[in-house]
Amino acid sequence: MWFIRSCTSGVVNVHFAGVHSTDKANAENLVIGLQTVVQENLKIQWNDFKSKLVALSCDGASVNTGNKGGVGALLKNQQPDIIVIHCMAHRLELSLKDVLKKIPLYQKVVGTLLKGLFYFYHNSALNMAMLRNPYKALKQGGVKLLIPTRTDGTRWVGHQLLAVKNVLTSYKFIVDHMEQLVETRERVSTDSKSKAKGFLAMLKSRDIVSFLLLMVDVLSPLKYLSLMLQEEKAVLANQHQAHCTLEAVKKLKSSDGPFLRKIEGKDSYYGIQLTKERVFKFAKQSVLNEVTLAVSKRFSDFCQDVTVVNATKIADLKAWPEDWELLKVFSSNFVKGITWSQLNIYFGDNELNLILEKFGGILNSADANVEQAEMEWIMLKKAVNESDLKDSPDWEFLGKKYKQQFPNILAIVDLILTFSPSSAQAERGFSQLKIVKSDLRNRLGQNSLNNILAIKFLSDDIQTFDPHNAIQHFFLQQRIED
Repeated sequence: MWFIRSCTSGVVNVHFAGVHSTDKANAENLVIGLQTVVQENLKIQWNDFKSKLVALSCDGASVNTGNKGGVGALLKNQQPDIIVIHCMAHRLELSLKDVLKKIPLYQKVVGTLLKGLFYFYHNSALNMAMLRNPYKALKQGGVKLLIPTRTDGTRWVGHQLLAVKNVLTSYKFIVDHMEQLVETRERVSTDSKSKAKGFLAMLKSRDIVSFLLLMVDVLSPLKYLSLMLQEEKAVLANQHQAHCTLEAVKKLKSSDGPFLRKIEGKDSYYGIQLTKERVFKFAKQSVLNEVTLAVSKRFSDFCQDVTVVNATKIADLKAWPEDWELLKVFSSNFVKGITWSQLNIYFGDNELNLILEKFGGILNSADANVEQAEMEWIMLKKAVNESDLKDSPDWEFLGKKYKQQFPNILAIVDLILTFSPSSAQAERGFSQLKIVKSDLRNRLGQNSLNNILAIKFLSDDIQTFDPHNAIQHFFLQQRIED
C-alpha cells in the first residue's frame, strides 16, 4: 500500500496512491508494485515521478530499509538523491519496548497483572457482570468504570497508557471484586479463585501501584510525541520535539510526577491498605535512565542521512529565535568565547547549504534558482521576524503571503515539508484494508479494492460532501436498459 505526500506553497497533502498484490513480498516486487500504482492509478510516467521523488518513509523492516537489497536501496539506484526515513513513531515504540523488557517489575506489572486482568474479564461474561456490581454499589463522584484493555500487540504507545489508566481508575472496583471472589462461599471455580488471590496480592503491593503511577507519568509525554508524529501532515522537523519529551522524562528523576505524587507519604491507595515497598525505587531509576538513553539513541541515528534530517529544523518555525539578532546567527555553531556579533555565520545557512547540496539537481529540474534562494533566505527570515512569531504563522500562511517575493526559498521549504516523519498513514490504511477485505469479502479483486479504498481515503467528509455532482454524473451515464 502506497501513499504519496506532496507540498505546494506550504500546504501539505497526502494522497492514497493504491495497493498492489505481489506473489512474494520482496523488495524487487514492492518497487514493481510502486511503479504499477504510479502509472496505472496516478497516470504518471515512472521517469517523471522518480525525478521528483525525494524520500521514502517506512517501518524498519529489512525489506524496506536494507542497505543493499531494501526498497530504499533499489529506489536510490534509480534516484540517488532520495533519503530513507525509518518511521519515527515506530522508532519510539521500539525504544520503549526494548527498554521496558529489561525491567523485572515491568514484566510483572504488564506481563502478569495487566495482561492477566484483561483476559480475566474479556474471556468471562460472568466476571465482567460481577465487576459491575461493586461499581454500582460504590459509585461516587461520577467515577466511571473502565474495563481493563489489552496491553500487547502491534499498537502505538497510547494503548499501553490506556491500559494502565483503566486499571488505576477502576482500581477500587477491581480490588473489591477480587476480594469477593476470594471470600465468597458461593460456587466459584478453583481457577477463578486462585487467579483472584494472585491479582489481589499484586494490586495491594505498593511496588506494583507505584510502578503503575510511574508508568502514567512516563508514558504521557511519550504518547504526546507519538501522536504528534502520527499526524497526517506532521513534518520531519517534529523530530526535534523529542528533546522536549526527554526533558520531561528526565525531570521525573529529581521530582515525582503528578500521578506518583498521589501516593507520596501514604500507605494506602483509594483507601486500600498497601504492603511495604521493596524494589520500586531501584526500578524507577532504571526505567528513567533506560528510557532516556534509548530514545536519545534512536533519534540521534534517525536515518541514513542524519545531517540532512537535522537540517530540516529550519522549517520548524517554533524553533526560530524571536529576536532578530539571534535569528541572524546560527546558534548551533556557537563557540565559547565568541560573541553573537562576532560570528559571521547566519541562522540556518549551514542547514540550507546541506539541503541544496543534497537536492540541488531536483530543485534545478523544478526551475528553482538555487543561488537566488540563498539571498531570499536572508530576506525571508527578516520578513518572518517582522510578522511577529508570537502569532505563530505557519508555512501555508507564509507561502501565500510571500510566494511572489521569495519563490525559490519557498520551493526549498516545500521540499523539506514533503518529508514524512512516519508511516502512520500507511498503518491506518492497512486498518481500513482489514475492514474492507474481510473474511466474507476475501475474493475482492485488486481493481475493486483500489476503488473502494480510494473512496474511503479521497472522498470529502460527510459534513462537507456535496452530492450534486455525483448525482448529475450518475444520471448522465449511459444506462443499460432491461
